[in-house]
Amino acid sequence: MLKNPRYEKLKGKAECKTEIGRKAIRALSKESQESLCRDLSVGDKSRFDKALNALKLDDKTRASLLAEVRDESPGLRAGQAEKLVKRCFRRKVNTLRCLGQSVLLTVLDEVLPGVAKAAAE
Repeated sequence: MLKNPRYEKLKGKAECKTEIGRKAIRALSKESQESLCRDLSVGDKSRFDKALNALKLDDKTRASLLAEVRDESPGLRAGQAEKLVKRCFRRKVNTLRCLGQSVLLTVLDEVLPGVAKAAAE
């Protein structure tokens, strides 16, 4: 599994940041994406961190990440694969945190239209 993107990529062009955000969001289940959208539309100043901290590894996200792990390393034992799934989930959330709220809202607006407008209110 790839670790978090390099620092240079996170500080690079907006298209690069958006693509990194798309890859991170793609692994999350629809329910997790909707939960993230709801938490970002709250009027609190610390909503970004609270929304990311509230994300939990649900069954659909676990299955998606496990498929990624199995594609890259098919010979892993079940215990090792489960550890990698947990680590991969933490890395995806931290990648979204590093990208920032504006990039996250842009990517979520592509997946679930109307998110950026609700968060701006």
